[in-house]
Amino acid sequence: MKQRDEEVLNCLRDGKSFADSLVQISPRVTGVWATSKAPFDPAVHKRTVDLTMTQDFRGALEEIGVRVLGTKQSSGEISLITDTATGLTDGTITAGDDIKIEGDKIKIADEADETQGVFIIDAEGKEHRVTRRLSHNKPSMVIARVPADVSAGEARVVVRTKFTSGNRPLSNAREIEYPIACKVVKE
Repeated sequence: MKQRDEEVLNCLRDGKSFADSLVQISPRVTGVWATSKAPFDPAVHKRTVDLTMTQDFRGALEEIGVRVLGTKQSSGEISLITDTATGLTDGTITAGDDIKIEGDKIKIADEADETQGVFIIDAEGKEHRVTRRLSHNKPSMVIARVPADVSAGEARVVVRTKFTSGNRPLSNAREIEYPIACKVVKE
């Protein structure tokens, strides 16, 4: 098998396609060229392969057993919040200081959009939107400054975002709430 794999790779390196009884593999380069003589630019172009199943392979798919384990979570999640002032991860957040929010699909797609952002909701239900620019805004981590005017006591942390890993943002904001009750403290 190792020798076969080496031969397949050699074919692809030479720009040739490979086919067997299961698949056809063809090298491909994607991207836009400014002119017909423009050189390959790894910043713009990408090497990839097309893999096409044969009819036998497609037929075998019908015979594959399926065991449902549950649905894949399509929305984001907040998995951990760290209070940067204290280093605590027990739900403590300090008013006027930063919190590090870790999770999945939590990036704020447009910080200027007031429907999106990080919100601290106090015990009375009043929402305090983080208005200071986020110092870190990535799909897996957001660092936000807790507004200083949030009352001390119980609170919830919610991220509302239109971020998606696709090309276009969501039309409506997705709400992601931290599942652990938080407590706002004042220094």
